[in-house]
Order: sequence, then structure tokens, then C-alpha cells
Amino acid sequence: MEGATNETVRIAGCLPPLAECYDDDDSGAPPQELSETYAEILACLNGVDIVLVETIGRSSEALACLDAISSCPDERLRGAKVWVSFTLADDRDARLRGGEPLVEAALAVLERAAAGGSKLECLLVNCCAPSSCEAGLAALASSKDLRLHRFRAGAYANGFLKTTDEWLGRGGGEGVGGFRRPANDCGDYDDRTGLILAYARWAKKFVAAGASVVGGCCGVGVEAMAAASDALKR
Repeated sequence: MEGATNETVRIAGCLPPLAECYDDDDSGAPPQELSETYAEILACLNGVDIVLVETIGRSSEALACLDAISSCPDERLRGAKVWVSFTLADDRDARLRGGEPLVEAALAVLERAAAGGSKLECLLVNCCAPSSCEAGLAALASSKDLRLHRFRAGAYANGFLKTTDEWLGRGGGEGVGGFRRPANDCGDYDDRTGLILAYARWAKKFVAAGASVVGGCCGVGVEAMAAASDALKR
């Protein structure tokens, strides 16, 4: 095939959030209902190498996903590699959008995976500001409790000039337009350089913070990812 390489391609199938992942007040369905719904979605993931549990704002959803995987009647899916990715609040506090500290959620997921026999390979952070991802990676790397577990870390951030708190119109703080925080509050992107070059710099920061998996989430397109790939090869 033209353009083919010797690199191995793995296909990931997604188990998404069932609650509104950006809504702090949406606690989602009861655990049993979550597990049943995820079991239905899981049954549709034919031919995947990785089950990607992503954009999770509460550990309860991640745990329900792991329960669905460990009890799946399909041996191939039950034995698939599992990646779990949390979405964080757009600050540097390393906490899930539902309020839980990332490290606590990660520990709960790792322990549930071990108990259920799931092959959890990677913990990631996604769908939030790049600086939030960097802070999350640093929190995972610095936790003494997490060092007892073997896992890869990764990040794929958003490419928005505005944080989700602003464009959702949350809060009544002193930010732009009365929002809780101003546009681009973390200073993650600069109009002078543009998203593509800025995201390439963030990709290198992710790796420096401990990531071995780097991608892009909302607003990060092919050009930005190509620039990030080139930057990481240098």
C-alpha cells in the first residue's frame, strides 16, 4: 500500500462518558445501570485492539466500564488492552471535572482493573486545556502510590483559545464577559504563533512530563498532529 510503513497500527474502540462530562452537577446513572449500558456498547466494538475509555469526568463511569469489560462474554474483548482517559478541569489542580483528584481516580481504576483481570495498559488525560494535561501527567508521575503499578501515561488536549468554563458560560467571576475565567486563561495558545506550532511545543512538554502516548482532542487537527509528530522526532 502506498505510504505504508513497518509501524504497527492498533485500532481503538471507544467507551464514552454517559453523563454530561462538562457538567459538574451531573453525577450520572447508578453503577449497575452504567455497567449494563457499557456492556451494550462494548458488544458493538468488533475488531478492536484497544478498548478506550475516554473523556471520563467521574471515576464511577470508568469503574463501570471496567466491570463491563471484565464480565464481557466475548473473550477477545475481555482480553483486549484497556486505556482509560480522564477529562480534567481547566486549571492546574489535576482534578477531574466531577471534582475528584486525578490520582485518587487513577488508583481506583488500577485497583479495579487488577481485581477484575482487565489488561489496563495506559492512563491518559484528554479533552481539556494543554496546561491541565501537563499538570495531570505530573501528578500521575509524582504519586508514590501510583509507582506501585505499571502503566503508560498519555495526553491529548483540546485546541480551544477559550477554556470550556468560558464558552459554556459558567460562573460569575471576573473573567471576560463575566465568566469564571478569561479566554485562554492558562496562556496555552498564542495568536502570534497559532495552534499548529503551539501544540507541537505542548507535545514535547507532555513527553517531558511523562507521556509515552500523545494525541490531539477537540480542535486539534491533522496539521497540528503532524507538527507535533515532527517535533517529537527531533
